[in-house]
Amino acid sequence: MLSTLSIDNKKWLADKLYESINAEEQQNCSDTESTAILSAFKQVKALKEGKLQTRNVEQLLNEC
Repeated sequence: MLSTLSIDNKKWLADKLYESINAEEQQNCSDTESTAILSAFKQVKALKEGKLQTRNVEQLLNEC
């Protein structure tokens, strides 16, 4: 089906497809970042409410 298109039309179509792919990738990245940020805020809220325990800095440094 694509073989009947001119080279210019194929290039135009490829450009539009890449634009679509880039837009979807950016949206997926934004969704992932939003999920990570929301998770971090939930952890901060749990910590503030005393529902989450943390380790001290010395314990964390010993893991490195």
